[in-house]
Amino acid sequence: MTGFTKLFSSIVSSSIWCEDDVTLRVWIALLALSDAHGDVDASIPGLASLCRMPVEDCERAIGILCAPDPHSRSKTKEGRRIELRHGGFRIINYASYRSRGQDKDGSRAAYMRARRSAGSSAPGITEAKSTPERSNDLKWSAELQKFVGDLPEMKEKLKLRYLGEFDLDWLSRVWANMTAWGRDHPKEIEAKRDYGKFILGWYRRSADQERERRDREGRRRAT
Repeated sequence: MTGFTKLFSSIVSSSIWCEDDVTLRVWIALLALSDAHGDVDASIPGLASLCRMPVEDCERAIGILCAPDPHSRSKTKEGRRIELRHGGFRIINYASYRSRGQDKDGSRAAYMRARRSAGSSAPGITEAKSTPERSNDLKWSAELQKFVGDLPEMKEKLKLRYLGEFDLDWLSRVWANMTAWGRDHPKEIEAKRDYGKFILGWYRRSADQERERRDREGRRRAT
């Protein structure tokens, strides 16, 4: 669930840098949470919990980011930075900034694109062979898609259910543990008939274990 976002040094001379610290914190959080298309699956209460701020402050920051900015260097949609979409938000200029860094000096992006397009026909380039572990990864992903359907919707459901009591790091760790177990137990994965139920059950058990751990830690500190 982790991602990567390009952060340009020009941000410190942009109009967003002149906003209050609450708005700036929400903006950075949205950048960190966005996928490769600039989409962020999050609710305002969940985002407020992540940013450690009241929901009202987060709502105000979202309003500022959705509003026109006459001082923005970008004139796309009157300088607005985000827009609302089903299930969360979209960073309006994300694709533009993502592509802007692809051909910077020292970047291997152009080389890697050429290598992928050349395939195995180019001299010195051989096609990577599939390994049993990689095959299991692909099968696990395909089975998840088959039984769960739209994974972003499943992840949003998990956020709505657990975000607040637990943080995004916990959600990511549980997902990573679950998929790692799936890769190590391909036969058990094949035997599953309801992956939605399996995922929800995995998170429910993980949540119970985390609550028990917190209770034990609380009792230990009290003594």
